[in-house]
Formats: sequence, C-alpha cells, structure tokens
Amino acid sequence: MSDIVISVDPAEYGLEAVYMACYTFLNRYSVSIGKDTGKGIPVFLKAQNALSDEEALKIREDFQNELVENAIRLKIAASNQKIREYIIARALLQDSSPEIQDVPQVEEKPAMDDELEKEIQKLLEDVDNAETAENPAETTKEKQ
Repeated sequence: MSDIVISVDPAEYGLEAVYMACYTFLNRYSVSIGKDTGKGIPVFLKAQNALSDEEALKIREDFQNELVENAIRLKIAASNQKIREYIIARALLQDSSPEIQDVPQVEEKPAMDDELEKEIQKLLEDVDNAETAENPAETTKEKQ
C-alpha cells in the first residue's frame, strides 16, 4: 500500500491546522486535500514506495500528532495575539517623536556635576597631603 487516506474533522482541529500538517508532510509524501464531505476532510498521502501496514499506521499517527501540535500552536498564537501586538506597537513607538510616546523621557545629566568634581578634587588633595606627611624628605627635595 502506498496511499493513505486520513479523514480530519475541521471543527475539531481547524482548517488552518490541517493545512499546516499537510505542509509538514509535503517533503516526504505527495499530499492532496479533498472537499469536506460532512464526515470530515479527506487528506491523501501518497508515498513513493509501497508501505507496510505498520508503516502506514505510523504515518497516520504522525499526521494526527502534527494536527494536534498545529491546533495547539494556533490556539496559543490566538491567545497571545494581543500581547504580541502591544509589544510590536511599543517597539515601533520608541522610534516615534516624544509627543506620540507615553513613555516618560529621562533627562540626561552630565557625567559629573560641580559638587562631585569638588569632592573628588578635595579627596585628591587629601591623598597628596597624606603622602607629604609620610615622606617629608622627598617633598623638600622636590621643592629644591
């Protein structure tokens, strides 16, 4: 046997999940989809070589698993759609003008303000004075 026919209930999985599952199998089998007969959509998978009954059963199971996986993926995507749209909108708005953004603008401060600069200068002088107190002989030589 090289032909496998799988009847899929579109109400259970959704037509898009059926298409996605068929797409996954395209590289291994010739795939065609029939019209909904009321009993389900027939999916025809044709292998290049003859298949044993075990191989055909394994292919059916793989196809069913692919259907379930795609149906779940689509449900998750639908439930996350709002948050994805929000994230994309926020990302696009970051490049917009500040009037459009509702994100507060942070005012840039200089790397060092006057008080910090004075404090650093005072500390450097204290270090110099401490070195002078430790080595008074070197200080007098430098002055000469």
